[in-house]
Amino acid sequence: MNYIEKYILGNCRVMLLSIFLISASSSALFVMFGLLIKSVVDSKGSLADSTMLVIFSSCFLAIRFFMPLGYSLCEFLTQRLNIRLSYTLRAKIIDRILTSQSDSFSKKKPGEINKVSESMITSATTLTRTICTHIIPLLIQLVTIVVTIAVSVNYIISIEFLVMMLAYLYFIITMTQRRLPMMRAVAITAKKVSGGMFDLMQLLPVDKSFHTTDKSRTRFMSFVNDNISKQVAVRNEFFFFGISSALLSVVFCGIILFSVYVLIQNGNITSGSLVMVATFLFQIFLPMNQAGFIFRQIKMARADIDLYCSETKDIIPSTTRPSPLPLAQEKTDVRIRNGLFDTTIALNKGEVTFLVGPNGSGKSTLGRVLSGNRNSSDTLFEINGKVCDSTELPYPNVLYVPQDIELLPGTVEDNISHFSDKTYLSAITEWLKRFGFDKPLDHVIRGFGSNLSGGQKQKLGVMLSYGKPYSLIVFDEPTKGFDESGVNAFREYLSHETRDKYVLVITHDERLLGSCADTSIVRMNNSKELACE
Repeated sequence: MNYIEKYILGNCRVMLLSIFLISASSSALFVMFGLLIKSVVDSKGSLADSTMLVIFSSCFLAIRFFMPLGYSLCEFLTQRLNIRLSYTLRAKIIDRILTSQSDSFSKKKPGEINKVSESMITSATTLTRTICTHIIPLLIQLVTIVVTIAVSVNYIISIEFLVMMLAYLYFIITMTQRRLPMMRAVAITAKKVSGGMFDLMQLLPVDKSFHTTDKSRTRFMSFVNDNISKQVAVRNEFFFFGISSALLSVVFCGIILFSVYVLIQNGNITSGSLVMVATFLFQIFLPMNQAGFIFRQIKMARADIDLYCSETKDIIPSTTRPSPLPLAQEKTDVRIRNGLFDTTIALNKGEVTFLVGPNGSGKSTLGRVLSGNRNSSDTLFEINGKVCDSTELPYPNVLYVPQDIELLPGTVEDNISHFSDKTYLSAITEWLKRFGFDKPLDHVIRGFGSNLSGGQKQKLGVMLSYGKPYSLIVFDEPTKGFDESGVNAFREYLSHETRDKYVLVITHDERLLGSCADTSIVRMNNSKELACE
């Protein structure tokens, strides 16, 4: 049992118990109906009495009303359970992602995680629905019928009844398992048909040029014929299942009824017992015929839940609380050393520090480690000579502005409100104009910014740092895609932002270097050498 299934059973106990009790009550009402029929048959002529007729009719109507009412209430509680479960599981997924260690989620493909998460939630609710509306009622009904037969008829008949019902369940599940590979084959060949159709349309111009359209048609129809043959096999299997299950149920019913008949002939039980057992047999086979469907639903649901657990097991939740980077009041010396580099950077409040170097020298890695956006467990990280503990979460007093920023689907204003604050909307809008950002606030951003140019994305990304009360801001290639006017505007923005902050700019844009007042330059290269200017 995986941890999602344990969570469902552990946190839904009260609701599952309520559904169990209500379902048991409905099953008890059905058993009462069987006993009512037995008493009427055994009391010959009782229905000739108008009083008994009224009592019988009243009992029948009460059972007819309350039994489906109980199952309807079970359905209502199941829906309520699934709504709450869906909400809770989504919250757990989000919390797991948001509190994951800096590097563990970055290795994942968001699309795949989203896909398996949605499948898991759907399958979890399917699993609870199957348990609550199929398995629990079926098992309770089977148990209550067996107990009733043992008490009011004969315990040997009840054992016989139970054994044959279990044998019938085994037969249904076995036949279902036989069909599963056939149904998978239908699905696989259907995909081949779809792919073949796409290939045919894609290759049509070439086929016409080479006069091979007949070959493409033959190729495509071979996929169709294969799919049809698999469908025919499934159809035949379903037909065989229908015939064989009907015959088996008749044989089992015949054996049980014959045993009851023998006991009646021997005077051990009354004739009403035969009618009651027949009523039970008629009722129990209907839900038992769904055992194959139930088995398939559970197997598919558990497979999806197992897949989610497998795909997310290496998204490691953080075991530490986010703590601020211990920056000094006015000057901070930062040393970061790993297999890629050994770098010491002197940061001064109110001064811009430029970190430059060729591609592959580790500039962006250093910036991510410094901001806590990369796990530092494999890195020696010192602040003013004191070793900092490795972090699994971003430092709350450091802002990292990445290059190629992913933007929120929505308007420009939505992005400002989400990543910055709506109170800064007017000031950010003014700065965007200086940067030459020509999109209005109601411009809709799609594809995480794919409908913006690289320079426009970067300008908006830079300005999302406006007004943030962080002690250190790290800009990673902030002027990528900027024209000269954009670079000049960024210089002005740096002058504005460095008044009471540490600022580190990772760049290879020589237009920035030496153009700002109160700056220092740190140059990195691939040989771990460091030069300060």
